[in-house]
Amino acid sequence: GVVDFFMALLPSRIRHPEPTGSRRATPLSLFQHSPGHPHIEERSALIAHLRAEGILAVFHYVPLHSSPFARSLGLPQTELPVTDDTSSRLVRLPMYFDLTDREVTEVCRAVDRFYALRSAA
Repeated sequence: GVVDFFMALLPSRIRHPEPTGSRRATPLSLFQHSPGHPHIEERSALIAHLRAEGILAVFHYVPLHSSPFARSLGLPQTELPVTDDTSSRLVRLPMYFDLTDREVTEVCRAVDRFYALRSAA
């Protein structure tokens, strides 16, 4: 399937939650890990790079403990450094049932180009 193809083309960058008995679609996330780069800046640069190549990738995971909703409830602002770090590394890649192998390959090549440009800089 599409998930397996993404994982084969970007094996060191893709993380996908293991299914728990459900057959529904689950998100596919790119987990960034470039040493020495602030994750949020890298994430924003990658999303902009993909957008410039005509690929929609987004970030929309805000940890519950630091979300506006939690603040609106007056919950204490707890520090959860692992959660915050993980959140800062996530990028949602295009994922839908009609995605072709060619389109997955294009997305993966665009991600590879981004990291190649960053390492050359």
